[in-house]
Amino acid sequence: MSEQLWSKSKQLATIFEQLTGALEQLEQLQKVSEQKEEQEAELGQLCQAIEQLREEKAKESGRADKLAGELKDYRKRVKAQFDVLVQEARTQRDKFDAVVARVKPVLDCVDLEAAPQPDVW
Repeated sequence: MSEQLWSKSKQLATIFEQLTGALEQLEQLQKVSEQKEEQEAELGQLCQAIEQLREEKAKESGRADKLAGELKDYRKRVKAQFDVLVQEARTQRDKFDAVVARVKPVLDCVDLEAAPQPDVW
């Protein structure tokens, strides 16, 4: 009977060691599972951040397109104003040239020698 007890005791010790090993593996699996859950939560946050960045990029792209359109319109207006100013300057130059053409024959007839100036004192 003592052999049977010894044999059963050995079997129980072996089973206990196996259970202890299995318990350690289970604890490790639980830790791995917790880490996986944490990583999945972090991944979810990263996905949300990426989606927000995509939305912001789309908004900024729209703003950039709007500003580009406004700049194009502004450039057209400025060019039109510049063209008007150039035309006005040409008109003024033509008027000036016409005045010079009328005055020049008169100046050619006038003696530009220094005439004596009366003393104002």
